[in-house]
Amino acid sequence: MKPDEISSSLLENDSFRVLAGCIEVRNSNGRTILRAGAARVLPKRAQVEDIELDGGIIPNKHWLQLALTKLALSKGDTCFCAMYPHSEFYDPEKEQDSHNVSTELKERNLKTWSTEHISHCKSCGQCLEVHGEGGWHVPWWKWSELDVP
Repeated sequence: MKPDEISSSLLENDSFRVLAGCIEVRNSNGRTILRAGAARVLPKRAQVEDIELDGGIIPNKHWLQLALTKLALSKGDTCFCAMYPHSEFYDPEKEQDSHNVSTELKERNLKTWSTEHISHCKSCGQCLEVHGEGGWHVPWWKWSELDVP
């Protein structure tokens, strides 16, 4: 999506279009595109947050808050890997496939369906520990920054 399409989606009163815009923001690492979207959307943040998005297991407001956080983050120089601790739905393997991180499997426990990964951001080099749980309907991952001496 182009910046005007992203911001138009987020400013709609249609929950389907808002969620589509949220996913576009989540999947984009183009700082120029996100900054342009942020310039149009963030001044109207209260209007955007007012839309009813429903949701089943996970409230759809989660995706909206994630998108708004990423738009705000895009205005500065902070690496987008700072977003990982904000959501339990950043899959380390998908992030690796998207060339955002390099990931190594540290441990897999088949009894608890859990995994431990160490990931390194390809943009800034930040080291992250990722604990995953996959035995439920919705797998989730907890990302934590690691200080490497």
